[in-house]
Amino acid sequence: MNANPATASFYSKIGVSLLSSMVMSLVVYPFDTAKRCMQLNGARGHFSTYKSSLDCMTTMVKKNGLPSMYRGVHLFAIKELLTAVAQVNAYDLIVKN
Repeated sequence: MNANPATASFYSKIGVSLLSSMVMSLVVYPFDTAKRCMQLNGARGHFSTYKSSLDCMTTMVKKNGLPSMYRGVHLFAIKELLTAVAQVNAYDLIVKN
């Protein structure tokens, strides 16, 4: 298939940007989920539900399993794809001008 070189370059940049972002997010996303859970359940003060973020993560995994650490990851993936497209477009506009 003869693809336009500019289009092929765009898709390769999106692929690299999206892949690096998603790999990083697979590592960091559970910590963000624990942070949101602690914020919603009151993580400060005398009546806090969890002692630490690690305690929150272990409690969530014990109660709901490992998939509970990745709640909402599909929406996050869509946001990452849109962000990658915007970053590549902005970079190309800045570099070409």
